[in-house]
Formats: sequence, structure tokens, C-alpha cells
Amino acid sequence: MCSTPRPPEEGAETGAKQPQLDVAVVIEERIVLHDLRDVPSGFAMLMGTIYCLNLEYPHNMKYSFEFLQRVIMKIKPDDCSPKIHGLRNKLLKYHL
Repeated sequence: MCSTPRPPEEGAETGAKQPQLDVAVVIEERIVLHDLRDVPSGFAMLMGTIYCLNLEYPHNMKYSFEFLQRVIMKIKPDDCSPKIHGLRNKLLKYHL
């Protein structure tokens, strides 16, 4: 997922407004979704794309994606690996 600042539209006021972002989902160096409204929406679309297309997680980020999917987004939370299950239990202990 990447986000780049988008230039202001013509006729838009230049004030203290936050810059508009062009958020996109990129898979294997190809843009698969673009013009998403914000980074959280882009993240949700990335996870949904990975889930729908049944893509394999990058090996070095396996547990990161599994944590986000199982604990944060609560997609099949009971099917997590022992590492993620232990972390989830520790987080639930502190009511985070």
C-alpha cells in the first residue's frame, strides 16, 4: 500500500487544510486499487484483496499480517497460530 501527496485541485483554496492523499494498493509492483479516501481504507482493501485472492503473505511478515487479520480485524480469530494466540491472550488480559 502506498500513499503520495496529491496536488490541490484547480480552484481549491490554499489554506491550512491537510493535503489530499492518493492512497493505492500495490501488489507485486502493480497498482490494483487507487484513489482510496484514506490509509485505513487502503489497509482494509489490502487485507480484503489478500483474503479474496488467497494470496500468500510475505514470509518475513507472516506473523504481522496474521496478527492484523486475526486480532485487529477479527477475521477467523480462533484459527490463529500459537504465537498469535499467546499475544492475543496477553492483550486481552490488559483489555486493550
